Amino acid sequence: MRYDRIDARILEIVQKNNRLTSEVIGALAGLSATARGSVRKVL
Repeated sequence: MRYDRIDARILEIVQKNNRLTSEVIGALAGLSATARGSVRKVL
């Protein structure tokens, strides 16, 4: 599996604080509101 820039950013965020909600992780990663819902599926 290959990771892109967004995947790497999400991984970095989760490694620093794994208690954040998927909504917050998506926002910190710079995702749109629509794409933030997809973060939950990945995690």
